[in-house]
Amino acid sequence: MTTLEEQFKLASNHFGKVYKTLPDKVKLKMYGLYNQATSGNVKTSAPSRTSPVKYAKYSAWKKCNGMPKDVAMKKYISELRAHDSSFKLPSESGIGEVNEKSSSEDLEKDFQKAIKFVKKNGMNSIPKQQQTLLY
Repeated sequence: MTTLEEQFKLASNHFGKVYKTLPDKVKLKMYGLYNQATSGNVKTSAPSRTSPVKYAKYSAWKKCNGMPKDVAMKKYISELRAHDSSFKLPSESGIGEVNEKSSSEDLEKDFQKAIKFVKKNGMNSIPKQQQTLLY
């Protein structure tokens, strides 16, 4: 099972691949949630309204003020899923957990699913601790 921080990192990596396809309103919301999750509350004053992009980004982040880091991460992941159904976490990709009852056929199937998942989503799409198992 991946931690919330790992899930958030996977989501932010995925967002970097698909952000150009999303509307500006969604991008701004994601920007605010990302910054709240990684930096906490806005600590600067509002930029001039003569810089509309900077002001829009500031406003999006400011709307998240007071939101705990873990809540911002969960909302970021949820928002990404709402706008891009192709985003999947490794646990949702059909790759099972290994235990003492796992047969060699089950392990082989899971390994093949893992290889397909990595080929499609890149090595950064799986947690570091699980990457070592593939080497």
